[in-house]
Amino acid sequence: MILEWLDRISGRIYQGFGKIGARCEEQTEISFKPNSRSAAFYRRVLIWQNNGAFFRWKRRLFRAFLKCRVSDLGIFFLLWSGIELGGGLLLRGFDRFSADVILPLVQLLSASVLLRSNRSCARCIGGSCFFRWLLFDVCALSESDFVISEGGRSNRAAPVLSGILVGVLGVWLTPAIVLGIFSGLVLTAFLAAVPEAILTLILFVLPFLNALSHPTWILCGVLFLGLTVCFGKAISGKRQFAWKDVDLLALWLGVLFILGGVVSHGSAIDGLRRGFLMLSAWLLTRMLLQSPTWRRRGALGLICSCLICSCLGILEYVMGNAKLQWIDVSRFGDVGGRVCGFFGNPNLFAEFLLLTLPLCLWFLFSSDTALKKWASLLAFAVGSLCLVLTWSRGAWLGWILAVLAFLALCSRRSLSILLASVFLSMGLISYLPSAVLRRFQSIGNVGDSSANYRFYTWRGVMRMLGAHPWGIGCGESAFRQVYPRYAVSGTEGVMHAHQIFLEVFTELGVAGLLVFLWLLWKMLRGSVSLLASAGEGRRRAESVSIVCLLTGGLLMGLFDSLWYHNGLFWLFWCFFAWLVNLFGEGERA
Repeated sequence: MILEWLDRISGRIYQGFGKIGARCEEQTEISFKPNSRSAAFYRRVLIWQNNGAFFRWKRRLFRAFLKCRVSDLGIFFLLWSGIELGGGLLLRGFDRFSADVILPLVQLLSASVLLRSNRSCARCIGGSCFFRWLLFDVCALSESDFVISEGGRSNRAAPVLSGILVGVLGVWLTPAIVLGIFSGLVLTAFLAAVPEAILTLILFVLPFLNALSHPTWILCGVLFLGLTVCFGKAISGKRQFAWKDVDLLALWLGVLFILGGVVSHGSAIDGLRRGFLMLSAWLLTRMLLQSPTWRRRGALGLICSCLICSCLGILEYVMGNAKLQWIDVSRFGDVGGRVCGFFGNPNLFAEFLLLTLPLCLWFLFSSDTALKKWASLLAFAVGSLCLVLTWSRGAWLGWILAVLAFLALCSRRSLSILLASVFLSMGLISYLPSAVLRRFQSIGNVGDSSANYRFYTWRGVMRMLGAHPWGIGCGESAFRQVYPRYAVSGTEGVMHAHQIFLEVFTELGVAGLLVFLWLLWKMLRGSVSLLASAGEGRRRAESVSIVCLLTGGLLMGLFDSLWYHNGLFWLFWCFFAWLVNLFGEGERA
């Protein structure tokens, strides 16, 4: 009886929400009508891509790879690794734990396996369950491109000469560099054939880039590759999307970021980097994640990386490696430290988890098998536990808002679960650890050092904005240069405004803040219209999850900077463009 009563209440709430959403405007589409000149241009580009010398040689190289025997690849890797290992030992000495020795040894073991097969590469790919799943099911490549009518043929000269050449380069440049160049060329050729895989790859490896020396520049390099490939597809008409007024606002804001680095006190490098990250996130997402299939794959990549990072974060806490650097030890010294994961900062790690966990709820409520539902629930539970161990109160508030909003908006069943959980939560609050309760109850307490620190930081930022209403420019260097003159005593070392709207105002001035608020308003109206028109099912679960993670992120942004980490800045705008893709899908439905 109680469940039926909750279901009737849920139905009435959904009817009222549909009436509100029907009054909201949808995004206005901006049409660029093709004329005869543009159509002729597309035809010329297509002819050039089909008959150009570079593309002909690329196709010939690919066909030659498919026709060659696997044993020929074994000869290539055998000569490559043997020359690298022998030359390295003669020139640099022997160190059994160095990459100069380990990498050639691994290649030698791989070559010994490849030498045993006389089948062609095309037959091996077609007969491999893994490669068929990866190339044809995941990456949606055509099986006809991998079909070779002729059998494998042996051409010993090509693998011998190429193996000797690459091996000599490995001795000269070190094996790690040559292997990186070789892997990069193979990956580039693969991504050029499947541009949509670029975003899926980035979404999966994004948190792990922080373990490398220059994560931002590596990210920018991959994004530049993606833009180059997409530009080639776009000028031939193979990749297009319907422009909307919200796209023009995003491009305008990206230009303001770039200009914010070259005017006032801003850093040109910081402005160009921030503008490039935003525009690349927007354009690549708008062009490459239009298909529901590829959006699910991108979300799955993020969920997998979230699960891995969460498990490592929990292990970090259990092993006693969590840090007390960002916490008031006098009040919360018993929490055992805050986990940072690959981000080096607990608030940044919490932001990544906050932007990812609603995707687990999307898969939980839309998966068609019990195994997928349990896997999604496990990822959500592990990620939520790791989020608690970051002890980021702003992220906690964002998580609560995102989860409550998802349950309220996803379906009548989820709304019934939300209404039932209200009564259950009253009895479970008393069983929460005392450290969690004390940390949560300290939200808004001006006596807390962290809250006090933010309060005085905002006062100093408001003073600075009074003197610089048109912004001080992009970058931490600009903030460090100007802010100390207006800072409240004790907060001179602040690196950012600790609030997303103040940060936009500080960097881009009044113009940037107005464009950002206008963009948020258009996204809000479009989201209400989208959720009102979407029926229950996968599309609604996806739409609700993206809306909720952005809402939770913006709530966290009221108390902290969402854009301090370049990778998270890119991810933030990727989800914004993702939501615009859903607007267009809702209009086509």
